[in-house]
Amino acid sequence: MLGDSLIGRTAGFDPVSPGSSPGPPAIFLTKYMFGYMLKLFFFISSLLISIPLIASDRLDSKFINLLLEWNIDYNTLEGNKAGAVCFSLANKKLEALGFSYQLADLNYAEKVALAGCNQMKEKNKILSDCKCEIIFINNKFVGDK
Repeated sequence: MLGDSLIGRTAGFDPVSPGSSPGPPAIFLTKYMFGYMLKLFFFISSLLISIPLIASDRLDSKFINLLLEWNIDYNTLEGNKAGAVCFSLANKKLEALGFSYQLADLNYAEKVALAGCNQMKEKNKILSDCKCEIIFINNKFVGDK
């Protein structure tokens, strides 16, 4: 055949077509892509699980909701107030808390809140690895420091 050229020919599954091979079968790619996607999914899931405080389970809302169970609305308490919590990373739960309000200055409010948290920890004989830390100063959440 004179004038026969490769222009316009595709290198498909036709064994007589010259050019590159069609590549591995689609099932081969699908199987390995599925495996990689599955590994990626588990990796992302493990990252999300390892974050101790996710949006629906935030420490600030836990603190406020726990006080609300005792009919204490932290947001309406008088100024110069502080809140402290003892959050155990091992148990992923709030072990103890302390708060103060209507005090002379913020430094004293923080000391009183920490003392209350430590007293609750001692009274309930909490032996976990948690350490009482200030998370609220007035109405500002400072737990991310």
